[in-house]
Amino acid sequence: MKLFLYFSHDHARRKIIKNLSLVYFVITISIVCSCSVKNLYIVRHGEKSIDCTCDPPLSKEGVDRSAALNNFMDGKRITKIYSTNTHRTIQTAIPVSHAAGEGIFIYDATNLNSLINNLKADRRDNVLVVGHSNTIIETFTALGGVDHLHIIDENDFDNMLIIRKKFFFGIELSHSSEEIIYGASSP
Repeated sequence: MKLFLYFSHDHARRKIIKNLSLVYFVITISIVCSCSVKNLYIVRHGEKSIDCTCDPPLSKEGVDRSAALNNFMDGKRITKIYSTNTHRTIQTAIPVSHAAGEGIFIYDATNLNSLINNLKADRRDNVLVVGHSNTIIETFTALGGVDHLHIIDENDFDNMLIIRKKFFFGIELSHSSEEIIYGASSP
C-alpha cells in the first residue's frame, strides 16, 4: 500500500510539473507574439529632371537614388508604401513597391494630418514614406522623431529619417529615431 501511495504522489508531481511547463510555454509564446517593432522610413523623392517645371520625373541621378533606396530596403519587410501623387515621388517608390510586392498608397501633401494619423494607428507594418523637402521633417517630428536637420535644402536628396517603435500588447514601450544618409551624396 505504501508503494502505491508513493507512486501516486510521484505521478501527481510529474503531472503538476508537466502542466506548469505547458503554462510557462503558452505564456512565453504569448509574450513573444505580442511584442512587435515598427520601422518607419521617411525619404525625399530622388533628384528631379530640370527639363520640366510642372511635375518633373526623376533625372538619371534620381533613378539611381531610387535603386539605392530599393537596395537599402532589401530585407526590411516593407509592407506599406506611401507617396504623394507626383511623378518623382511615385518613381522613387516604385522599385521598393515591386520588390516588396506592395502597392503604393497616395497621400495628400497638403493634408499631412491624415497621413500621420494613419501611420500612428498602424502598429505592425514596416512603412516607407516618400515625400518632399517641405513635408518629410514635419512628418518625422509629428511621429516622434528628433529633428537635427531643421530644413532640407533644395539640392539635398540623400537623407533618410527612421523611427523605430516597440510595442507590447499594442502599447508603445519605446521609440527611437535617427537620420542617415543613403545612396550617393547630394552636392
